[in-house]
Amino acid sequence: MRHILIILIFSPILAFSQTNSKIESTASKLTGTWLLERYERDSLVRTQQIVNNKFIEETYVLGKLTGKEESKGGYVIELSFNPNGKGSHQEYYEYELAAKDDDFIEINTCQPVPELKIRNGKIYIHMTYMMGEGEEEILQLTTNSLELLNDDGIRRTFKRIK
Repeated sequence: MRHILIILIFSPILAFSQTNSKIESTASKLTGTWLLERYERDSLVRTQQIVNNKFIEETYVLGKLTGKEESKGGYVIELSFNPNGKGSHQEYYEYELAAKDDDFIEINTCQPVPELKIRNGKIYIHMTYMMGEGEEEILQLTTNSLELLNDDGIRRTFKRIK
């Protein structure tokens, strides 16, 4: 009986510790600068890549190339999280690659406040905006790759650039 009581007392502590280490590990991997490589919604797919220090964006509708643009700047996000999963998020629509790490042009939008959450064993980035909230499920996260799925069914794939 005593062993069961000890297990029941320590089970929530062990579960919290596992959850906390999962958030800590995810926070560490997410912190960085990420280039949007692929945006998917219904029949629309947009890809973005860097070729010769220029951003190349291609647009596909129903699998057919409908547009191709080249520019000096592209869509990049910067994420920064502390070990408990609270963080900051910046979006740059015209991020330019430069010789110095701190030299870029930015155009910002309303910046949400992100926080990592675990629900049903899955990790989400919960975004709090000035006028609402949203979530993005982390489908895949490696050192150099990030795939997110948001509430609206938009799937975005990123590549770490810093």
